[in-house]
Amino acid sequence: MAVKAQAKLVAKWMGVGFIHGVMNTDNSHVAGITVDYGPCAFMDNFAPKRVFSAIDRQGRYAYSNQPNIAAWNMAQLATALLPLASNRDSAIESFTEIINGFEKVFDNEYKQIFNSKLGLPLQAESDFLTNKFLEMMAHQTADFTQSFRSLSNPDIDQTVKSHPEFSKWYDQWREMADISKLKSINPAIIPRNHIIEIMINQAISGNMDYFREFHTALEKPYSEAKNLLFINPPTSKEVVKNTFCGT
Repeated sequence: MAVKAQAKLVAKWMGVGFIHGVMNTDNSHVAGITVDYGPCAFMDNFAPKRVFSAIDRQGRYAYSNQPNIAAWNMAQLATALLPLASNRDSAIESFTEIINGFEKVFDNEYKQIFNSKLGLPLQAESDFLTNKFLEMMAHQTADFTQSFRSLSNPDIDQTVKSHPEFSKWYDQWREMADISKLKSINPAIIPRNHIIEIMINQAISGNMDYFREFHTALEKPYSEAKNLLFINPPTSKEVVKNTFCGT
């Protein structure tokens, strides 16, 4: 159960562009809940190898490496449990099979989440369209949240749409996609790093109004906020490149 829970949790993180930032074994919960995420961040521009934690210089906890780290953490848990087994050899065989099952659970959950974000059914043709969309996003360094949201709201971010292959992709996607639920699946508002920075700085100075307004907006993440600052990506001067434990 712990392996399945972790696999599904990490897939959900990735579905909203979330990077935990410090996925040590002691920060992995057997119940599959998110704990101790000090240097975490939600991506603005999509980059699979994106790292935010200031101490992660090797990319160990990068966005795309999170499934590998979660599986590795589960393997360490299995190793720690071996001394409790009455039959060590049998336990090793059983634990190995369970750990190896992580990939299948994760892949299935990941595909369901991302195909759903594009309004696509779970099938091979859909997987191609999903992977191509992510590829175009990465190539254009498009905003993760707004790229998906723009498919149901053409008035926002156009970055991914400027990719030379987007028009062809769009025609194929539109033939298969059910766009009726896209706005209820892809959030308009996420806790962007630069907004958090503004909120913290104002709170330190004694002004909690911005916090209250942002907190209220986050209660309805799929609705367009009245304050566009909560929706728009950061300007070049507002980009937060690193996060730290304690933030």
